[in-house]
Amino acid sequence: MTMETIAEHSHLPQATRKAFIGVMMQELLTQALKARGSALVHILDTLYHGLQRKYLLLWFANTKSEELAVHYHWAGRIRPHVPSDYLEVVDMNLGGHKDNFFMHEVVDVRIIRQHDRYVQTDTITWYNPALDNGWLVVPYQAYVRVYVPLGSQLISITAGNGPIFDYNNLTVNKTVFGRHISLPGRTSLSQPARRGSMTFTYLLPKTLPMTSLWIQKQPGIRVEPYHISFGSFHRSVTLREDTEIPLVLNGT
Repeated sequence: MTMETIAEHSHLPQATRKAFIGVMMQELLTQALKARGSALVHILDTLYHGLQRKYLLLWFANTKSEELAVHYHWAGRIRPHVPSDYLEVVDMNLGGHKDNFFMHEVVDVRIIRQHDRYVQTDTITWYNPALDNGWLVVPYQAYVRVYVPLGSQLISITAGNGPIFDYNNLTVNKTVFGRHISLPGRTSLSQPARRGSMTFTYLLPKTLPMTSLWIQKQPGIRVEPYHISFGSFHRSVTLREDTEIPLVLNGT
C-alpha cells in the first residue's frame, strides 16, 4: 500500500515515480543479507513460502540456474507434461489499473461421464465487495483463459463478452479456451458486492487417465477456493500452491 501511494499519489514526474522501487529493492537485499539468527530464519521461511505460492518467481540468464528454478516450479512455467487431468485459470487484467487487492475468485469444477467421454465444466466466479475509488478499486476488465489437457474440445463458454478463443499451445502442451469478462464497479454501500462469473464446458480427450486433477496456481494470485465434483467424489480445497487432487470414484 505504501509503494502504491508513492507511485500513484506522490505527484512525482512520470519518468521517476517508480524509480524508488529499485532503490528499495537494493536496500531490502542489503538488510536481508545482514540478517542473523531468528531474523534470518524468518526471511528464509518467507522466501520459501513466497516461491511455493508463486508470490515470487525466479529467472536466471544462466542456463543451469534456470533449469534448477524450473525443476522446483519456481520459474512460473506451465507444467507441460501431466499424466492426468489438468487446469490452470489465468486472469489477464486489461485495465490501466492493475490493483485487485479486494477481488476474490472461486472456481467450481464438475466432471461427468457422457458415453465414452468425460465432460468438464469450470465455473469461475469473481466477487468484489469494495467501493470504486478510481485508484485501488476500479471496474474489472480481464481476459480469462483456462489451460486444459491438449486435445480437449470446447462445447461452450457462457457469459463473458467479445470473441471466443480456442487454440492449442504446443509449447506448454495444452489446449486453451478464453474470453473477456467485465465487472462494473460498486459505487455505493447500498449496492451489493459486485459479482460476475464465466463457465467453460469442454470434452476431455478420450485417452486421458482420470486418476487425478492437477491444479496449477496463477502466479501472483492469493489463495483461491476450489470445489471439485467427479461423480460421487466431492472435495473443496483452498489453493495456495500447485496441487494434485486424486480423483476417487465409487469408493475406488
